[in-house]
Amino acid sequence: MPRPPRGALASDFLLDPEVIFLNHGSFGACPRPIWEVYQAWQLETERQPVDFFATRSESLLAEARSELGEFLGCQGEQLAFVTCATVACNMLAHGWPFQPGDEILGNDHEYGACERAWEYHVARRGLTYRRATLRPGPDCAEHLLSQASPRTRAIYLSHLTSPTALVLPVPEIARLARAREILTLVDGAHAPGQLDLNLDELGVDAYFGNLHKWLNTPKGSAFLWVAPEHSPGLLPLVAGWGFEPEASFASWHERWGTRDLAAFLSVSAALAYHRERLPPPVRQSCQARVTRFLEAVGSQLYPSAEWYRQMGAARLADGTDVDHLKVQLYQRYRIEIPVYRFGDKPWIRLSSQAYNTDEEADYLVEALRSLKALP
Repeated sequence: MPRPPRGALASDFLLDPEVIFLNHGSFGACPRPIWEVYQAWQLETERQPVDFFATRSESLLAEARSELGEFLGCQGEQLAFVTCATVACNMLAHGWPFQPGDEILGNDHEYGACERAWEYHVARRGLTYRRATLRPGPDCAEHLLSQASPRTRAIYLSHLTSPTALVLPVPEIARLARAREILTLVDGAHAPGQLDLNLDELGVDAYFGNLHKWLNTPKGSAFLWVAPEHSPGLLPLVAGWGFEPEASFASWHERWGTRDLAAFLSVSAALAYHRERLPPPVRQSCQARVTRFLEAVGSQLYPSAEWYRQMGAARLADGTDVDHLKVQLYQRYRIEIPVYRFGDKPWIRLSSQAYNTDEEADYLVEALRSLKALP
């Protein structure tokens, strides 16, 4: 098969041009203009580290938080920068004022690392983490809430699931949960940059998300948001100089001692790039590419196109050796894409960013057919 062309923005990214990169969702990819800002901040740190950390860093971070807050639809002072969504999940599981015997209700489409975080912290705090079944469709929210018990204190769920790339009806789930006095804690690891967010109006109690995925910041940049009525009660995961009684939310949860702040301070550049180079029509074209792939492989997962954005997952043929297939796709076709088992079945997940093309999605489909991996 002839090698497919690259996308219009491919030259902006630092990705290996010899690899057909259909896996933006795992770790993201940083465009060169943002990367250069990131490196400039690292150099700025080293030029006068005492002045940078002791005098300037607090105000610089506040400016970055304020701009991020505008993008997320919330106040900057209700945000704290963290390195990744897994860390933010640990912060909630560790510090939320749950009581022994409380139950956190997850579901069977959640990300493994965050599930492990909950399992670790509930074991040491006398809590329970239980998985509900998720059912995509018009009754998704009602079906999820029907599985709550009298002990359920919080529902934990992804806004956009990792293994299945489902956009869940978070506002409806939060509304139903609030009516039952159940908290809603949301993992938005894949949301910023894919979904339009307004955290102040979403109706949830806590929300965290990665910035290095679909907002294309450097690795090691994410955020935690907690609704104002709950933020005073969240204990920090790491206590240091910022842990003072009257300190801000960011001071409590962001000051982890000396560490590289350059990824956080690159958020402004990432937001500018997102506005200028990845406007809604570009992102819609990426979603259309996912639709093209899903239709070609006959995926039956999504009730409609409202249930996915720039990622799409599909079942592979029963009996597929996922490890072998991943190696074959990379070695024979130079395709980087996740191939994995979910629900004890073989799956594949395509991510589409503006550096991709329809021809690359078609190339993947032909490779899967050649390898007899499609149902």
